[in-house]
Amino acid sequence: MIDLIKTAADYILESQDTTGEYSAKSHWGPEGNIYKALCCWALCQTYKQTKEAKYLKSAKKILRRYEDLQVKKGAWSLSFKKNGLRFQITEKQRKASEEIVDPIITGAVLKSICLYEKYSHSQEFKTLKESSVNFLVKEWSKRNNNILGSNSAVNNLRTDPASYNFLVLEGAMLCNQIDNKMKMELKESVLEVFLGYEEDCMPLMFGYHALVLSNLDSKNTEKIVNKITKYLSNNSLASADFKGGYGHKDGLRGLCFNELHTRSTCGIIMACKALQKLSKEKFENHINIYEDALNFLKSMKDNEGGFFEFYDVDMDKKLGKGSVAQYLTIFALGGLGD
Repeated sequence: MIDLIKTAADYILESQDTTGEYSAKSHWGPEGNIYKALCCWALCQTYKQTKEAKYLKSAKKILRRYEDLQVKKGAWSLSFKKNGLRFQITEKQRKASEEIVDPIITGAVLKSICLYEKYSHSQEFKTLKESSVNFLVKEWSKRNNNILGSNSAVNNLRTDPASYNFLVLEGAMLCNQIDNKMKMELKESVLEVFLGYEEDCMPLMFGYHALVLSNLDSKNTEKIVNKITKYLSNNSLASADFKGGYGHKDGLRGLCFNELHTRSTCGIIMACKALQKLSKEKFENHINIYEDALNFLKSMKDNEGGFFEFYDVDMDKKLGKGSVAQYLTIFALGGLGD
């Protein structure tokens, strides 16, 4: 697996400019500010497994970029870039993404800083970390435990806006400056979202939540295991024609089965790994789903480097080299950085 992880991580490095921005010739949808933080998690995970300094150096470059992009101290906007091959937004939505502060990004950046500190043993982003903590604590309190607020112009781009709370939880759990009360409230919020998922929910978000909760919530193990086994048994977004391939569901177009996405397959792999951790017996009952998903992910590897984002069934072609396919491959095969 380490060779596949390095393939994805090396492509992130190759696609970065001098400021840490990711750029690919083609991508499924617009890149945005949150993607850089998730690349940072993935690079720290790769460093953890390889101890190769180039990955940590690249993560540092991303954090330097975040220092420059703050809308206000400890806060960033989504700032979507140019449209992609399939997922496209209007200029009104793009403008909103540039102007409206999104607290979810701060959670992802906070985890990036914590991971970088852990592996570099450096406090060089201490000020950025403090600003991020202060902003998150203030927003959590101000919004009555709803970190998203009512940013409808941005939230409309998401299938389920509440599904992104886990990014704030991930940042909070690694940070000693955030008190246990807020951490517990966040965890309860994330668990509630997970247990409320329908059988046709987006595999990526289901997998993220399953993996995060499998690491954090031992008192609800039975509920989590039952939820994962039911979801995998239904397997409702699985392609009927391509083993391990899964359709995609987004906030603008709904459910698409003519695109089989790396992100969806990675979500299934993460859910399987969570189940394997919590119940090896029940994982064995679904091992064929795991193996099919793993084989599909391997098939999305590009011989010229990195991984493709999706397979267009109608065109019979693999397309898109956005950062999503790279960092999610690392998450699915290696973990979320910590």
